[in-house]
Amino acid sequence: LGDIDFFKRVNDTYGHDCGDVVLTEIAKRLKYFMRGKGYAVRWGGEEFLLVYTGCDMETTLTYLEMLVEAIREMCVEYGDKVIKITISIGVATGNGDSVDKVLCTADNRLYHAKKEGRDRVVSD
Repeated sequence: LGDIDFFKRVNDTYGHDCGDVVLTEIAKRLKYFMRGKGYAVRWGGEEFLLVYTGCDMETTLTYLEMLVEAIREMCVEYGDKVIKITISIGVATGNGDSVDKVLCTADNRLYHAKKEGRDRVVSD
């Protein structure tokens, strides 16, 4: 599970139209980085569910670190403003567990990523 860091601040500072532009730009990055690896869906608000198929954990973490770095380096232009964005991600593996258990684990790890300073991937 990935969550855009401080997204509420973007909406509060620049407005919801700007927030929509940020979400669109993030979605473009996700689409690019997930191509051939799995899929991404908006999970609600500013959260995204990323599902990697046929990847081991090491490979998945490499892909996620690349994604986090790409989002960190992107600049979203809105009017005369340039907005910097980061994302925090919590990772869990399926390994035969129920979907609910995997999502709960990923959500807990996302919480830890936020607590540890954001802009990072937490896998265990």
